[in-house]
Amino acid sequence: KRIADFVSRGLESGGYAVDVAGDGAFTIIDYKTGSRLAGRKEIEEGISVQIPLYLYAVEEMLAVTGKARSAAGTYYSLRSPVKERLALGSKEHAGDAFAAGARAGWAVADDEELRAVIDRTIAFVNSYVDAIASGEFPVRPKHPGKTCAYCAFNTVCRIKTQIGIGEEAA
Repeated sequence: KRIADFVSRGLESGGYAVDVAGDGAFTIIDYKTGSRLAGRKEIEEGISVQIPLYLYAVEEMLAVTGKARSAAGTYYSLRSPVKERLALGSKEHAGDAFAAGARAGWAVADDEELRAVIDRTIAFVNSYVDAIASGEFPVRPKHPGKTCAYCAFNTVCRIKTQIGIGEEAA
C-alpha cells in the first residue's frame, strides 16, 4: 500500500495516461521524449520498475470499483516518428489494450503471469527500500558497461574506480 501511495504521486505529475475499458482492464500509457525505452529483460531483472509499479498503483487506486485489473503498459514515443510500443502486457488483452501485433517478448501469456511480474517488481522495490533504509548504498549496477554508456555523469562517477570498469564503458 505504501508503494501505491508513493507511485500515485508520480502519476499525478503528468506524462502518463490511463485508459480503462468497461470491464475494468486498464492500460498505462507512458509518454516518452527520449530514445531509450526499457525492455522486458530489464523489467524481469528489477532494473526497470516504472511500468509494473504504475500498473500496481493504478490497480490500488481503482480498487474501489471492484473490477480494476492491469492489462498493459505502453510507451508512447513523442520523437519522430511518433509511435506506441508495448512495454509489458497480458496477451489476453491483445488487440484491446495494445496492438495485437506487438512484439511477443513484451507480452506475457495471461493476466496471472502479468500479476507475477508486478509482484516480483514489488519485491525488488521493497528490497531496494529496505537496503536504503538500513544505510546500504552499494555501487553495483547489474550491467555497468550498459548503464554507464547512457549516464550523463559518467565522467565524474566513482563506479569506474569502485568496480574497475574500463574506459570503454564511459
